Amino acid sequence: MASAGVLTDRDLRGAVRDGWIVAPAPLIDEQFQPASLDLRLGPVAFQLRASFLPHRESVRERLEGATNNDLVIDRVSLEGGATLQRGSVYLVPLLESLALPAGVRGRSNPKSTTGRLDVFTRVITDGTPRFDEIQAGYRGALYLEVSPQSFPVRVHAGASLNQLRLLEGPTSMSDAGLASLYRETPLLYDDDDRPLPVERVAFNDGLCMGIDLSGRTTGGTIGYRAHPNPPAVDLARIGHYDPSEFWEPIKAPLRDGYILRRLLWRYERGRCRSWCTTARRPSRSGSSGSAAGPTGSTGSAWPPRTSTRR
Repeated sequence: MASAGVLTDRDLRGAVRDGWIVAPAPLIDEQFQPASLDLRLGPVAFQLRASFLPHRESVRERLEGATNNDLVIDRVSLEGGATLQRGSVYLVPLLESLALPAGVRGRSNPKSTTGRLDVFTRVITDGTPRFDEIQAGYRGALYLEVSPQSFPVRVHAGASLNQLRLLEGPTSMSDAGLASLYRETPLLYDDDDRPLPVERVAFNDGLCMGIDLSGRTTGGTIGYRAHPNPPAVDLARIGHYDPSEFWEPIKAPLRDGYILRRLLWRYERGRCRSWCTTARRPSRSGSSGSAAGPTGSTGSAWPPRTSTRR
């Protein structure tokens, strides 16, 4: 195993052999990514009235306890597939569970495909006060909250919507260290494949990215808005759908700013989601505006209806 950092796919295979990651069905090669593991949905989903954190309880106690029986609206089988409705909150026990050593912790995030479909996901574990964070030495089940935001989605048991990373020791880089690395190896490029000079890059607990509202290289398109009444998306049908059935393009604004709600942004070099944001057009010098969701990020911490209990 690596002495510190994020475990690689080789380390993750070793973690499976050592019993840190356990599942009733053998893990397959496609689950192993360069530095993460795709997690799989179990055979049942619980439709909930609201999201929750278990705090000092187990998730199972919150789902099945006599005092909390109004939390669950329905129990949905995923064995033959089921359609999850947009705006609803579901909790799915995952096939994988963990038995981590004391010095190893975990962190989860949605797969990129999940994000592009505007499906909100986050992991919860027993006795935890935070989403997507798995405490060092955790032993127990993993549960995935799933809330489609723009489209109904059809999912099956065994499908993967999120990823797990295992971490040991320090795993982050300071802004000063990141800036030093950027000077040696630029990480951001403009639409002409020219590296952005470090003077134009913002470092704030990480590398900040700007939104391109010029539409110069995309025929004037700067983002996409979900259709109000789309069909359901079956996640098992790869390459099947016409994107125009689900997304309508947003053209570059004529004014200096644009207020947009829940769209697929076009970055200078990449994509992100933003839940509600005000953005500004690039200045004549070519610098991009910036945008942030309610949390100051791309919306990954924005919750659907949330219920907590102390």
